[in-house]
Amino acid sequence: MKLEKRSEKFLEDTPCFFIVNKAVKNDKGVFTKFALEVSDHDKYAPRNTGVYNLIAKPLLASDVKQQWSYNVKEQAIYSNYYPGKILSEGANTFLFMYKNKNIKN
Repeated sequence: MKLEKRSEKFLEDTPCFFIVNKAVKNDKGVFTKFALEVSDHDKYAPRNTGVYNLIAKPLLASDVKQQWSYNVKEQAIYSNYYPGKILSEGANTFLFMYKNKNIKN
Protein backbone atom coordinates (compact mmCIF):
# COMPACT_ATOMS: atom_id res chain seq x y z
CA MET A 1 0.00 0.00 0.00
CA LYS A 2 1.42 3.35 -1.07
CA LEU A 3 0.95 6.29 1.25
CA GLU A 4 0.21 9.64 -0.32
CA LYS A 5 2.10 12.70 0.83
CA ARG A 6 -0.30 15.15 2.45
CA SER A 7 0.03 18.78 1.59
CA GLU A 8 0.19 21.09 4.57
CA LYS A 9 -2.39 23.83 4.80
CA PHE A 10 -1.77 26.80 7.03
CA LEU A 11 -4.47 28.90 8.60
CA GLU A 12 -4.71 32.53 7.60
CA ASP A 13 -6.41 35.44 9.35
CA THR A 14 -10.09 34.66 8.98
CA PRO A 15 -12.72 37.26 9.90
CA CYS A 16 -15.71 34.91 10.13
CA PHE A 17 -16.17 31.14 10.16
CA PHE A 18 -18.26 28.51 11.93
CA ILE A 19 -17.14 25.45 13.89
CA VAL A 20 -19.59 22.75 12.82
CA ASN A 21 -19.96 19.00 13.03
CA LYS A 22 -20.86 16.56 10.31
CA ALA A 23 -24.60 16.69 9.57
CA VAL A 24 -26.70 14.51 11.89
CA LYS A 25 -29.93 12.80 10.83
CA ASN A 26 -32.84 13.37 13.22
CA ASP A 27 -35.94 11.19 13.86
CA LYS A 28 -37.74 12.66 10.84
CA GLY A 29 -34.86 11.90 8.47
CA VAL A 30 -33.77 15.52 8.19
CA PHE A 31 -30.04 16.28 8.32
CA THR A 32 -28.99 19.04 10.70
CA LYS A 33 -25.60 20.63 11.30
CA PHE A 34 -24.68 21.82 14.77
CA ALA A 35 -22.35 24.74 15.42
CA LEU A 36 -20.30 25.64 18.46
CA GLU A 37 -21.98 28.56 20.20
CA VAL A 38 -20.79 30.73 23.09
CA SER A 39 -23.22 31.21 25.98
CA ASP A 40 -24.79 34.64 26.37
CA HIS A 41 -24.32 34.68 30.15
CA ASP A 42 -21.32 34.29 32.45
CA LYS A 43 -20.63 30.74 33.62
CA TYR A 44 -20.68 31.92 37.24
CA ALA A 45 -23.58 34.40 36.95
CA PRO A 46 -24.60 36.56 38.75
CA ARG A 47 -20.85 37.12 39.29
CA ASN A 48 -19.02 38.67 36.34
CA THR A 49 -15.93 36.46 35.92
CA GLY A 50 -15.58 36.73 32.13
CA VAL A 51 -15.77 32.94 31.66
CA TYR A 52 -18.36 31.65 29.17
CA ASN A 53 -19.38 28.08 28.35
CA LEU A 54 -19.73 26.66 24.85
CA ILE A 55 -22.64 24.59 23.61
CA ALA A 56 -23.65 22.93 20.34
CA LYS A 57 -26.80 24.32 18.74
CA PRO A 58 -28.32 23.99 15.26
CA LEU A 59 -26.33 26.07 12.77
CA LEU A 60 -27.81 29.51 12.16
CA ALA A 61 -25.54 31.66 9.97
CA SER A 62 -27.05 34.93 11.20
CA ASP A 63 -26.30 34.10 14.87
CA VAL A 64 -23.18 36.04 15.89
CA LYS A 65 -22.76 33.72 18.92
CA GLN A 66 -21.77 30.98 16.43
CA GLN A 67 -19.31 33.15 14.48
CA TRP A 68 -15.57 32.92 15.07
CA SER A 69 -12.41 34.57 13.76
CA TYR A 70 -8.77 33.45 13.71
CA ASN A 71 -5.70 35.59 14.32
CA VAL A 72 -2.50 34.09 12.89
CA LYS A 73 -0.10 36.30 14.85
CA GLU A 74 -1.66 35.39 18.20
CA GLN A 75 -2.63 31.86 17.09
CA ALA A 76 -6.01 32.30 18.74
CA ILE A 77 -9.64 31.74 17.83
CA TYR A 78 -11.80 34.70 18.86
CA SER A 79 -15.54 34.89 19.42
CA ASN A 80 -17.26 37.49 17.24
CA TYR A 81 -19.90 37.80 19.99
CA TYR A 82 -17.34 38.64 22.71
CA PRO A 83 -14.46 40.56 21.08
CA GLY A 84 -11.26 40.01 23.07
CA LYS A 85 -12.34 36.58 24.33
CA ILE A 86 -10.62 33.49 22.94
CA LEU A 87 -11.45 29.82 22.73
CA SER A 88 -9.53 28.02 25.50
CA GLU A 89 -9.17 24.48 26.76
CA GLY A 90 -9.17 23.82 30.48
CA ALA A 91 -7.14 21.22 32.36
CA ASN A 92 -10.23 18.99 32.23
CA THR A 93 -10.23 19.31 28.36
CA PHE A 94 -13.47 21.33 28.42
CA LEU A 95 -13.68 24.26 26.03
CA PHE A 96 -14.59 27.72 27.31
CA MET A 97 -14.21 31.41 26.43
CA TYR A 98 -11.92 33.72 28.38
CA LYS A 99 -10.01 36.95 27.79
CA ASN A 100 -6.75 36.60 25.87
CA LYS A 101 -3.81 36.73 28.28
CA ASN A 102 -1.28 35.68 25.59
CA ILE A 103 -0.38 32.54 27.52
CA LYS A 104 2.00 30.28 25.63
CA ASN A 105 0.41 27.06 24.29
